[in-house]
Amino acid sequence: MRWVVFGNGQLTNYAFAQRLLLPNDYIVCCDGGMRHAHALHITPQLIIGDMDSADEAIAMFFRAAGVTFESYPPEKDYTDLELAILRAIKSNASEILVLGATGGRLDHTLANMHALLPAAAKGIPATLADDQNTIRATCDKLVIEGDRGSWVSLIPADGEVSGISTEGLYYPLHNETLFAGAARGISNVMTDERAVITVKSGRLFIIQSLDS
Repeated sequence: MRWVVFGNGQLTNYAFAQRLLLPNDYIVCCDGGMRHAHALHITPQLIIGDMDSADEAIAMFFRAAGVTFESYPPEKDYTDLELAILRAIKSNASEILVLGATGGRLDHTLANMHALLPAAAKGIPATLADDQNTIRATCDKLVIEGDRGSWVSLIPADGEVSGISTEGLYYPLHNETLFAGAARGISNVMTDERAVITVKSGRLFIIQSLDS
């Protein structure tokens, strides 16, 4: 089952989010992310976190609807999004889609990107999306789809990521290494509607972006 996780970041384009949702998704909200589900008129199966940013009226609404709350103390070792993704992994989610996890504080966005890595390590497709960016992580092989001419950036999550090979990108890589701190992987271009990125060692972020 696909897990859709709503973070407490910016999500101003609800029509975009609505287009991504499927009828059988398992909906999880991270703390204040419940406001996004409420705005979309969705009842989540689970609300998880320390509840420090939750709207009390919305929380009461979902409690009355019988939604399960999993509460943690504010002083903890994991972010609310990490807790949600770890629960998804433990529950054998087939896929994870994260919405409302970008914008605002840059440290939160970066941390939310890194929260995808445990899923990638388990071979679970995980995506962090907003209406301008689609962010994935892989330590093996990833197939992406998009428009010809659209932007794709490859950014190491580790100090170096080696054995990178690509198909369907304008600037190809053939068993090469990308290093953290160098911008070589930025702004590649899709030459077809499908591209393949393969990694032999290390963890890699793949970011598809609209130029707007």
